[in-house]
Amino acid sequence: MAAGLLVAVGAVVIGGSSASGPAPGEALVTVHGVATVHRADGGTETVTDHTRLEPGDRFSIRSGSAELELADDVRFSAVDRSGDVPATELTMARVPTLRSGPLLVVAPHGTTLTSGSGEVRLTGSAAARVTRTSAVGVEVFRGRATLDTAGRTVAVPTLRAGEIVAAGELSGTRPVAYRASDAWDRRYLGPAISLDRQLTSLLRGMRADGVDGAALAQKVRARDDGSPSATRLQALLRSRSGALDSAVGVAIVGLAGDGSYVDRWTRAFRFHDAGAPWGLVAMDLGVDPDAVIDALGRAAQTTPSLADGAASDERAGTTIDPATGLPVAGGDGATAAGPGADGGAGGVDGGTDGSQPVATLPGGTPITIPGVTVPGATIPGVTVPVTLPGVTLPPVTVGTIPAVTTIVSGLDTVTGGLVTDLTGTVGTILAPITGPLTGSGGLLGPVTGSGGVLGGVTGSGGLLPLGP
Repeated sequence: MAAGLLVAVGAVVIGGSSASGPAPGEALVTVHGVATVHRADGGTETVTDHTRLEPGDRFSIRSGSAELELADDVRFSAVDRSGDVPATELTMARVPTLRSGPLLVVAPHGTTLTSGSGEVRLTGSAAARVTRTSAVGVEVFRGRATLDTAGRTVAVPTLRAGEIVAAGELSGTRPVAYRASDAWDRRYLGPAISLDRQLTSLLRGMRADGVDGAALAQKVRARDDGSPSATRLQALLRSRSGALDSAVGVAIVGLAGDGSYVDRWTRAFRFHDAGAPWGLVAMDLGVDPDAVIDALGRAAQTTPSLADGAASDERAGTTIDPATGLPVAGGDGATAAGPGADGGAGGVDGGTDGSQPVATLPGGTPITIPGVTVPGATIPGVTVPVTLPGVTLPPVTVGTIPAVTTIVSGLDTVTGGLVTDLTGTVGTILAPITGPLTGSGGLLGPVTGSGGVLGGVTGSGGLLPLGP
């Protein structure tokens, strides 16, 4: 009698679940709210605590949430409707089918489920959110997923998302889009959410203080032994807008450990440009969020602010002095509307103030007069753009000639005529080339003649007598 009682107790079903684990195609369910089970034999049950699902049973959440334990330590989480996303509904089988709504899948050794017109396969130690609406989407928190429909497949790596749009139609992959209010996102993307929250506050303060983003990026670089030179970093940053944003990327790339700097740079900025916030990028590269904040904070302590007179805007392409890590004052002559070297409004081409009136030249190829260096002074080169007929050139900007002439005259006296000899030699060498261009009837006559825009430089009495 006693033995029979023990056997009976061991076989007791509590809330529809036996003491044994689930077999393939089965699930042990714990409901936190209300769920409905449509049994394979036609019966219907309302569940508020525990139940066992068998192959063919259809399970749906009416309110709250539920946890499902399957064979091979696979676990599902189901939730109620949220906004336009319906509640979770699935049918149990050896390969379960997600009929609607979101389903969190955690599989230490991978698993497979079907949904819509395709199949979702998880590999490795995986965690992913699979959602069935008009399409079937997967967001991979850990591991890797493969979407398969009508013989077509797409791989979805960690922290990426993809969709089965329709039978035989797949989307490309993109970064996962998290919501800080979502419990599953907080569970698996907590470090990214935390870092982005801190970065938002930190960058807001830096902008309020006028921190020079380009200089900050160089300061961050200088703290990393494995980073490239200042010149190399400047080249990498040149094509990017938003210097403070780029400085965050520099910090993350410098702290990442695997691969070359350029490989890490490419991976980080490509992911960011695809829409991943920096917190997600840091997770993707395995970077400690606290280390990112520390690197930026320490670098900012010694970074000048724009209010202190640093000649930079919020663009990463600002010219940086490699020796100091600071922006170079004044325009670079290659970009529009640069400041004048004397702090004035600047010429339209980024040069100094004092542009000459607009000149119109015949069509042709831009001609560059190279700079000439003499002891103690450098006469910059001048580029004369030549437009097509009927098109008006922007003003040609040159420096203040009298001041340079005075310097050169003084140097000529000190060096015993060296400057005169030098300019004479240059003129002799260039005469066969410049004669047809700069003569009174030449192509550049209106500009380089004695009364022209550059007459003070290239005329017979100028610094560079280019005429014959």
